[in-house]
Amino acid sequence: MKLLLTGSSGPKVASHVAAYLAQYHEVLGVDMTPSSTTSLVVDITLIRDWRPHLLNVDAVIHFAALHAPHRETHSAEAFYRTNVDATRHLLDAAVTQA
Repeated sequence: MKLLLTGSSGPKVASHVAAYLAQYHEVLGVDMTPSSTTSLVVDITLIRDWRPHLLNVDAVIHFAALHAPHRETHSAEAFYRTNVDATRHLLDAAVTQA
């Protein structure tokens, strides 16, 4: 299977999930932080059209998000852009690809 995994550089869970899945599947890791589990380095809030990234993708695993510890460093607007708008763009594109 080909999987798209957002937040793939996340040190607590996502990078471990990406590394594990890569043993059995083709994983397209997406994150704004470069790492060995990330193949597309980009801020997900800047992607308006996910369709090119979803070509031939069988499943999406969406880890990218801002969490409670980020309240000290990110605005409410940044939370909305990341957790709502970017997720909506990704889901809309995934539905059209299905």
